[in-house]
Amino acid sequence: MESGINSDNLRASAKAIRQISEITENGGGNFRFCAWCNCKPGIPFFPAAYHEGETSFSVGLECSDLATAAFSNSKNLLEAEQNLRSIVETELRKIQDVAQQVSIEFNVRFRGIDASLAPSLDEDESLAFAYEKLGVSKFGQPGTLAVSAMITGVLKNLSIKTCGYSGLMLPVCEDFGLAQRASEGTYSLTDLLLYSAVCGCGLDVVPLPGDIAAEKIEAILLDMARLAITLDKPLSARLLPAPGKKAGDMTTFDSPYLVDCSTFDVT
Repeated sequence: MESGINSDNLRASAKAIRQISEITENGGGNFRFCAWCNCKPGIPFFPAAYHEGETSFSVGLECSDLATAAFSNSKNLLEAEQNLRSIVETELRKIQDVAQQVSIEFNVRFRGIDASLAPSLDEDESLAFAYEKLGVSKFGQPGTLAVSAMITGVLKNLSIKTCGYSGLMLPVCEDFGLAQRASEGTYSLTDLLLYSAVCGCGLDVVPLPGDIAAEKIEAILLDMARLAITLDKPLSARLLPAPGKKAGDMTTFDSPYLVDCSTFDVT
């Protein structure tokens, strides 16, 4: 299509998300399903990763601890930017050196490192709490967009070989602090889309009410896709409708990969 958005795929994806939530325990099957737009081959992060062409490899990391380390010793945004650039460059260059050696030894193309600051489930490495070390009172409140843009500006201008998203990841149910602030209502699904305009990989592991209509999911995916096309950037959506849960109810995913969180209000 001229718009770059395939309406049939959009509708089918929305229906799939709805159906997966109904036939898997606590809707957890959507953890392994995403809808994406503008994502090229070679992204190392599940579930948007796929391969085309010659044999190759890329590297994805959990490295939100680098933001925590950089921001803990920063007095202002400019100093935070400088500290983040220094620590990310230093640590990722070590990995690049190893990857390049592997590439030569096995004669396999090295596509690069996806420098995204993907978080772990460790409370001490939460990206949300890292923001709050820079004066953002709580993630989602004024200053959040500026910090997001700063982080992505650093990650998009590294002197190492990058690939994939190489931006800021804000996976709600994969970050202790993001889940906690979402439960407190300091940010919304619309806010996440706003942050995706200057960073991020889109709407990742976002819990939604279990009775959300497929048409509403389709509208959310359309907003995400339009943003990806307009800004010419890769964005994806892992939406997690939670069966039996209304807006504001806590999820019960019972997963070692997810932090429970209150579902977002999408009315």
